[in-house]
Amino acid sequence: MSIKLVANIAVNLIAFIAILGFVNATLAWMGHRVGLFNPELSFELICSYIFWPLSFLMGVDTDDCRKVAKLIGIKTFINEFVAYSALGVYIENTANFTRYINNETGLLTTGQWSWVNDGDIRLYDLNATLVGGIISDRSKVITTYALCGFSNIGSIGVMLGALGAMAPSRKSDLTKIVVRAMIAGNVACFMTACIAEYSELTTEIDRHKLIFSSVKGKSGNVNEDEEDTKIKE
Repeated sequence: MSIKLVANIAVNLIAFIAILGFVNATLAWMGHRVGLFNPELSFELICSYIFWPLSFLMGVDTDDCRKVAKLIGIKTFINEFVAYSALGVYIENTANFTRYINNETGLLTTGQWSWVNDGDIRLYDLNATLVGGIISDRSKVITTYALCGFSNIGSIGVMLGALGAMAPSRKSDLTKIVVRAMIAGNVACFMTACIAEYSELTTEIDRHKLIFSSVKGKSGNVNEDEEDTKIKE
């Protein structure tokens, strides 16, 4: 039974990745017919607009809302593994960009860069392009929790195939609740991401308090009103 379950998951993953490639190729072809070349019409581009309000409500930085919305769409309709792979690209790009700006690449660089295409970053000194752009630490934390779940379309097939094999007589009952279970799972992931966003905000406030306390201890010239004002800002 366990081997059958694992095989079922692997087959679903391969099938949905193949479907994603087919859908993107079809949408790109259709987009070319109406003059959409940069960016090309794709499943990810559509999701970046549909889930933008949800990303904003979870506390994602405004500049990153479309990127996170795209990842949420991939996670919901395809698979969380594919979404985490895309998130890893953003994280790697952010690390490379930080090293480039801080001149930590081991090469003599001027730090010149610019935005190109749809959010890509061009590093002139390295003659390289960070495809997809970068993401802030705050958005990274929120996205990590938002994607952490098995509530997606692919999991519906896995659940019906696995639980249906273990309880064939209850397959009709499973069919009735499986969509509601997926929605509830997504809501739980997004609520967890909201809590993570609040924790990240609290950590930032505590960090500012520690900095101002240190300054006050050294100079003795920072009063309480000024400290509260700076923390609120």
